[in-house]
Amino acid sequence: MRWHSNGRKCDGLLQHAADSPQWKKIDSLYLEFGSDRINLRLGLATDGMNLYGNLSSKHSSWPVLLIIYNLSYWLCMKKKYIMLSMMISGPRQPGNDIDVYPSPLIEDLRLLWDEGIEVFNAYEKVNFNLRVLLLCTINNFPAYGNLSGYCVKGHRACLICEENTSYHKLKHGRKTCYIVHRRFLKRNHPYLRLKKAFNGCQEDRTAPPPLTGEEVYNRVCQVEVTYGKTLKHSGVKNIWKKKSIFFELPYWSKLDIRH
Repeated sequence: MRWHSNGRKCDGLLQHAADSPQWKKIDSLYLEFGSDRINLRLGLATDGMNLYGNLSSKHSSWPVLLIIYNLSYWLCMKKKYIMLSMMISGPRQPGNDIDVYPSPLIEDLRLLWDEGIEVFNAYEKVNFNLRVLLLCTINNFPAYGNLSGYCVKGHRACLICEENTSYHKLKHGRKTCYIVHRRFLKRNHPYLRLKKAFNGCQEDRTAPPPLTGEEVYNRVCQVEVTYGKTLKHSGVKNIWKKKSIFFELPYWSKLDIRH
């Protein structure tokens, strides 16, 4: 459990979640939490899967898994170290109502953050107070939309860019595609000057600033949702479908990458 602190090779490269700016930001914001190397950083992964091997089955199963990021990168994704916290099962996909099911898990995570729980340290033969932080969720794009409460379809499907999402409507295919990714490159990158290889134009625009957690929180607070019912917005046009249950965690809005 201390590998991220005393067993990790610090060479300036991103090989593990402990090398990420988000991990370091948490340690600087919450000094008491970051000072104890055994405190847990978890990742949450969920997605719909077919347990019966029958493609025509309408039954929906969503396992909710927890990954321990304190462990080394060759162990944290091993099956024996991944915790199955719950199974969301039903006749159809939970969709926007998925927040109903992980409510007990979020309550436990909040308790483990605010108060912690007494745990026996078998290595040092002492009891200590263990605290836990949920670092991020891991999903594909549709499940990402369900958990975050953002509409990942249409002309503003990118949560990072939101209103500044660059899209293009295909004339014959009638599909929406997302282009102009060159603006995320460094300003001296040679691709910015290429025309023929891309859309016939040079790229002069810069990348839009990503939304902060506080900005996202202010947007989702404007959305009123009754689970199991049609979405109703409070008179304000908003691409957010709900306030994600993860915002009940005190630190969630401080994270740079929540999903």
